[in-house]
Amino acid sequence: MKNTPTYRRAVNGYARVTINGRDYSLGKFGTKVSRQRYDAVIGEFLASGRSKSFGLDRNDLQMSELMLGYIKHATAWYPTGRNSETHRIKLILQEVKTLYSRLPVIEFGPSQFETIRHRLLSSTNDLSRNYINAQMSRLKRMFRWAAETSVISWKAF
Repeated sequence: MKNTPTYRRAVNGYARVTINGRDYSLGKFGTKVSRQRYDAVIGEFLASGRSKSFGLDRNDLQMSELMLGYIKHATAWYPTGRNSETHRIKLILQEVKTLYSRLPVIEFGPSQFETIRHRLLSSTNDLSRNYINAQMSRLKRMFRWAAETSVISWKAF
């Protein structure tokens, strides 16, 4: 089992926990409030699946990091066969990776979404409208998952 970041006393007498290199000040060390804040931060971190992007400034998180976290989640949640949901998710994320892997998540918006949709529409594979809509829904689901697990903040959008 992976170690959980520890509740500790900082030099200034306050409680602190460090997750992914970021320090969270929790209040006066040893108090009930600081323990509750610790439980809340750790709960959010664990809910994110111990994401390496947890706590990053939303301007620092790149699409490649977000997609990697979502693939990890999808692999654990969905079946992984050739015609599985995980396989379909990987197909749409491959399109995103091709165009936007280095783009900060905060900069991914409607125009990037439309670009991906148009790329699918104009592909030589003659994809159906239903398939393209389903793929775009999978992409939206990634952002919903990221917001629900606090990988990103709704404030970013």
